[in-house]
Amino acid sequence: DEAHRTLAAASKTRDRLFAWTLWVTGARVSEAIDIRPRDFDAAARALRIRRLKRRGGPVEVVVPGLPEDFCRELATYIELTRPTPTERLFDFNRFRGLRLIRGLMEKAGIPPEYRRGPKGSRVDVKRHPHAWRHGFAINLIAQGKPLDVVKELLGHASILTTHVYSRAIAANTRPFMEATHF
Repeated sequence: DEAHRTLAAASKTRDRLFAWTLWVTGARVSEAIDIRPRDFDAAARALRIRRLKRRGGPVEVVVPGLPEDFCRELATYIELTRPTPTERLFDFNRFRGLRLIRGLMEKAGIPPEYRRGPKGSRVDVKRHPHAWRHGFAINLIAQGKPLDVVKELLGHASILTTHVYSRAIAANTRPFMEATHF
């Protein structure tokens, strides 16, 4: 719900598409900013993401089966802005991307949730774009997608990294038990 409220709060197409890209691909901010027109295959409803944090260097992942309305809006945006095939779709840096998501979430009325960071500073973990990556993974697993598929889509080197999301779902077993027939 929070992701959809955030998308609805965006008044600019570019800002909505940036947030939507994070939500439907599980991309990190820096990975979404690096997307270029040549990475989008409208016919296949797929987007190529260069995952940047993989050991041994970047790995390209194709996220297939993207929502039709997302693909339509992305195709229209590319047509209107006319970037060259090698230009980035989003013309800002990762710090601007972080502020953009936080601003949209604030506009959507989503309250911050602070925790202590590694150096004792307060970090808003709820209105951080990386939380959208976690939401992407949890959403896929909750819908029964195999961990191996989620691992590949996120660009994780180890299935153990991806397994963390399963534990987040297991913490709330009531909906699963209520939907189970014996």
